[in-house]
Amino acid sequence: MPARLLQQLLIFAVLSCWSVWQHVDCLHEGQLGFRNVDQSMTAGKEVPKQQQQQQQQQKEEEEQQQREEEEEQQRLQQEQQEEEEEQQRLQQQQQQEEEEQRRLQQQQQE
Repeated sequence: MPARLLQQLLIFAVLSCWSVWQHVDCLHEGQLGFRNVDQSMTAGKEVPKQQQQQQQQQKEEEEQQQREEEEEQQRLQQEQQEEEEEQQRLQQQQQQEEEEQRRLQQQQQE
């Protein structure tokens, strides 16, 4: 009886090892040799890859958006600086005109 049990265990062990080896070999080759392969075993490898690609894409989109926001900020700062320079130029021009008016009035009074 123990010899029969030992024989059955040995056959079971050999078949199990062969089945696992076939399964791993097929996964390694990227082929599914068995119809009843547990999809979660292969899905576990694909999900991190897909997740990694999504994270990379999201990171690139965030970096692109940040660059665009920085460029917009620089453009707005430049516009503001140009407006301030124009304002200063206009004030200077107005001061010159006022000085010219005073000079003319002073000349008329003399």
